Amino acid sequence: MDTGLNNTNTLHLALGNEYLKDVEWIIEATNDDRFQIWKDYHDKMDWKEVSFGWSYMILEMVVKPKGSVKKETLPVMLEFSFAIVNGHKIAFYTSNSRLVHHGYIEAFLTTYFQRTHQEYTRWNHTNATNAHNCLNYLNDIDKKSRDTKYKPQSGEKMYHIFEPLDQEK
Repeated sequence: MDTGLNNTNTLHLALGNEYLKDVEWIIEATNDDRFQIWKDYHDKMDWKEVSFGWSYMILEMVVKPKGSVKKETLPVMLEFSFAIVNGHKIAFYTSNSRLVHHGYIEAFLTTYFQRTHQEYTRWNHTNATNAHNCLNYLNDIDKKSRDTKYKPQSGEKMYHIFEPLDQEK
């Protein structure tokens, strides 16, 4: 099954941070999840922790809480932290905002992070429960980019508001 992803990473362009340029995998994980992954794998792999991370607002949403007459604007935030595992940069992310909208977060990541493995059939994105997928496939990452376009499934189309960026910028 072809995912339609083009095997590129433009997170560094979307968020204005060159450190994100060579990220090969992203894992959704809270700090506790990340600690557990490290605990399970650090002695089996060459694992180097990166002691810094960044938080980014990916969009703001205007909401009207039930029973309230006032609207408020809330940010949707993503917090990234990193590890270098067997020479591959992995970004861990979690949402650290009062408002978490998984549809928009997924659309943001699908737009700007389209790295793949297993001959372009699988996305290099997982959650903490399936972190083994990342760690088992670190040496099977697709090398070349493609000129394809991800086609959102019907339930996710409404969240694809982010504009793809040219990798050459």
